[in-house]
Amino acid sequence: MNKVRLIERTSIFILFFFMIITACKKDTLVNQPDYKEDFKYYPLHIGASWTYEIDSMVFYKSINGLEIDTNHYLVKETIVDTFTTNGNLVYRIDKFERLTEQDPWNIKTVYSIYIVNNLLIRTEENQKFIKLTIPIQKGNRWDGNQYVDKFNEIQIGGESIQLYKDWESKVLNINKPYNNGWMNFDSTATIEIANNETLIDIRNGTEVYAKNYGLVYRYLRVLDTQCNGNPIDCKDLPWEVKADKGFIVKQKLTGFQW
Repeated sequence: MNKVRLIERTSIFILFFFMIITACKKDTLVNQPDYKEDFKYYPLHIGASWTYEIDSMVFYKSINGLEIDTNHYLVKETIVDTFTTNGNLVYRIDKFERLTEQDPWNIKTVYSIYIVNNLLIRTEENQKFIKLTIPIQKGNRWDGNQYVDKFNEIQIGGESIQLYKDWESKVLNINKPYNNGWMNFDSTATIEIANNETLIDIRNGTEVYAKNYGLVYRYLRVLDTQCNGNPIDCKDLPWEVKADKGFIVKQKLTGFQW
């Protein structure tokens, strides 16, 4: 083999090898998840505002037996400012409430949201909750209440209850259409925030996030029962019948603005 032929064959081999490596790199890039799209499931910027309808049922014992208080009211959450703490950009959210659309909005409390290490953390009443983990992938699990005292007793309807016991977050689905009763959303992610039931208590709930809208639906059921000291006797009864204390709440998005 002459020298020219050897050089030509060597050049062809190098070119072919370079083409393979380049193609592999392109395929790798194509298959990488787009984390920016996942962050759209909770849009964060000053001026964003969400309006929700809230329906709740609070269960408690009285001298007349089990009583249930039902409530319907409206909530508005608006991102009004940002600040930096520990190097993280934090969004301040003002929460307002009113009973009807004719009533004025009254500020209720202030929340905050920030993202660190691809975790979206929301602070409510000085409690931190991990609402989403990025990337959002079906089957992903995490402890959304890892910063919360899970056995701390909260007063609900005059009764003490371990609100955050036995919670675990899990992605049930992603990129699915959804209708929350107000409008259709093309792409949503459903997060199971709790799903645990025993003879004496139940903790189950879900949150649905829509791309470019954020939280569009939330359902949470936290109920306890002693069934007059014999929980086994009530095992086949609906929780809405046998509950001694706790609550059920539904939250539905009914308005959004950038």
